[in-house]
Amino acid sequence: MSTGSSSSPNPFLSHVLSAWRTVNGSLDDGEPAAAEQVPAHIWAALERDCFVFAYDVLRQPDGYLYLSPGVEKVLGVAAAELNMRRFYDRLHPDDAPLVSRASELALAFLAREGVSLAGLSYTVDFRLRHAHGHYVRVLRQNVVVETAPDGRIAVLAGVVTDISAHKTTGPVVAALSYPGFDAYLREQGWTGE
Repeated sequence: MSTGSSSSPNPFLSHVLSAWRTVNGSLDDGEPAAAEQVPAHIWAALERDCFVFAYDVLRQPDGYLYLSPGVEKVLGVAAAELNMRRFYDRLHPDDAPLVSRASELALAFLAREGVSLAGLSYTVDFRLRHAHGHYVRVLRQNVVVETAPDGRIAVLAGVVTDISAHKTTGPVVAALSYPGFDAYLREQGWTGE
């Protein structure tokens, strides 16, 4: 499929592609690069406001398999200094019980529906304390990468993005990529506050 085609059926995409051509002169219609071929400066730009993690749930609380250097930009803490316990110790005291409750509700909903978390995306936003003492509003997006033979979550991966420029206050918002979760939250009286 050619990304350089100006006869795209989507008018918004055509507009974006036209703007891209205006700024950059042309589009490269070649194949996308594999992750290991992406230059370091592009990874650095991608991690400007976020960090990536992979977490071995069965080795809690120090089970990070990977924690990207972007955590230093978001929270002011070196990746080597952060484990899951220290991550959750940074939760704003008002948000901690809400984040915990949202996670409990997501798991209860999936159990009621008879659905595994594997392959689903779960997101929640909350505040984390930066090393300099102020709070950063983040959006954590999780996906289960691996389950144990008994069905328990084994490896969880995700992205934590600083959304402070978009949201500084307000309720904790949780979402699950499975139909009916919003209605379930309302049934349970969830307000995020």
